[in-house]
Amino acid sequence: MRCAPHDHGYAAGTVYLVRGRFVERTWRKHDGALEVIATRTFVGPCRVPVGAGDIHDMYAVDGGVSLHVYRPSIQHMRVFDLARRETLTVADDCGAWVPSREDQVIARERW
Repeated sequence: MRCAPHDHGYAAGTVYLVRGRFVERTWRKHDGALEVIATRTFVGPCRVPVGAGDIHDMYAVDGGVSLHVYRPSIQHMRVFDLARRETLTVADDCGAWVPSREDQVIARERW
């Protein structure tokens, strides 16, 4: 399952792809919307650096195992809801998906 485009707040880190094939898309905000600026494929084992403020999404093509390590701990992550054209600042326990519970949304910004 592909996660939603998201950043990691002020945290930076590394995604360790233990096994499997993964596709990562990198996004940027442009003219009031999000657009894909790069698509890369990785085969584990390998490492994928993620900078603070980078917007990306990932998925395992045929299943896979990954470990995500960030510093400092992720707070105020933003998840980008493409269908509703909204940026959602989410609770720390939400993860990189559009929240299914409204109480996980801290702030909402329309594009």
